[in-house]
Amino acid sequence: MFGVPLALIRQLAGNATALAPEFLASPMAGKRFLREAQAAAAVSHDHVVRIYAVDDISPIPFLVMEEMGMLDDSSD
Repeated sequence: MFGVPLALIRQLAGNATALAPEFLASPMAGKRFLREAQAAAAVSHDHVVRIYAVDDISPIPFLVMEEMGMLDDSSD
């Protein structure tokens, strides 16, 4: 889980994304979700949302990501 404290994960739970229910029956889909989430977590860039945790401790694989603020298009 990348060494992220469980208390922080619970605090960030509003920013969690889980594997879509229609893919839960496919073990390959779950493995792919986790693999891609782990790959995204390895990326560090200003224009990429940070991934704080990736796991499948429940029956549903999930990731916890950085909260995104509202985009402001008025600065164009």
